[in-house]
Amino acid sequence: LIGAVTYIDLDRRFHVYKFDLIHKFGCPKNVCSRLNYVRTMIERLFPQSDSARPGSLSSADARIRVPKRAIPSYRISANSPH
Repeated sequence: LIGAVTYIDLDRRFHVYKFDLIHKFGCPKNVCSRLNYVRTMIERLFPQSDSARPGSLSSADARIRVPKRAIPSYRISANSPH
């Protein structure tokens, strides 16, 4: 994970806030409000599952009931261009 969040304001300007710096210095009130909203929505959309580790692909599959064949498989080898 990147460990950051991008906030786009009403004037379509974007600001990137690193989580470690938010933890150390805090963040603007409007960003904090939006982060709380996002957290609430994620918790509603993806409730914790007792059968899978939170954040794992298997727990996401279990919560949203996506058939495995619907998820494309992409592999990048060490020799392939990125």
